[in-house]
Amino acid sequence: MFTGKGGVISKKLSRALGSAMWMYDLTGGARIGKLHKRISPDEAHAHMPTLRRDRLAPSYLYYDAEADDARLTVTVARTAALDFGAVVVNRVAVAGISDAAPATSATSRQLRRQRRHHTAAHRHRARNPR
Repeated sequence: MFTGKGGVISKKLSRALGSAMWMYDLTGGARIGKLHKRISPDEAHAHMPTLRRDRLAPSYLYYDAEADDARLTVTVARTAALDFGAVVVNRVAVAGISDAAPATSATSRQLRRQRRHHTAAHRHRARNPR
């Protein structure tokens, strides 16, 4: 954090951030087994070497938003298929996209057999099905 005279945030706000880190730990961070840590300006600079070292103050290191990418991908694909009627395919690469009216279309190819397929979708805004 850049604090103090000429800094980005005031010392009062910097102290409030410390309290906020503890609240974050209580509401979520402790659940994943990782609590925030106050780190020195040198440690902060080691994490983000593009920051100006002469303006750094002690900072916080915290953990957020861990996700299982494979599970997230399957969940999004399943929701698209079940709730919005999307066709979900595996082992297919997009070979080209055309945005000509009245529909957006894509040319794809199966990775194993090298077959080409053409699909079109009418333009509409996605809406929450619930």
